[in-house]
Amino acid sequence: MPDKWEYPWYASWDLAFHCIPLASIDVQFAKDQLVLLLREWYMNPYGQLPAYEWSFSDVNPPVHAWACMQVYKIDKERVEALLDENEFLSPGGIRSLSKIHQKPYTVIIDGKEFGLNYQPGESNSNLFWTLNSIKFY
Repeated sequence: MPDKWEYPWYASWDLAFHCIPLASIDVQFAKDQLVLLLREWYMNPYGQLPAYEWSFSDVNPPVHAWACMQVYKIDKERVEALLDENEFLSPGGIRSLSKIHQKPYTVIIDGKEFGLNYQPGESNSNLFWTLNSIKFY
């Protein structure tokens, strides 16, 4: 079984499964890993993807193709969110803030409600009054 930090041997099944959560962190690296096993130096000339190192003639179910589709869906969701005019882009270009600022963050401390909302320039929030009152010499 591969360790959590390395693959001590060729195992296409494990790599395919690991690329799905990896795509949430670094989608390009996940794609590169999936494509790596489809290159000519791994794949059989007839198109067979070997299962593991100790028996190159064994095959797996089409897990690799399924993992490629899952990584594609993860990437597609990110691109759609990036191009969505209600999320990141506006009709005039890139938004300076995401939609989360339409509902300001509020917290109650010692019975008093404090909130963070977008203010162009300096913040007028009492939540950071201590930082604003500190004098640095």
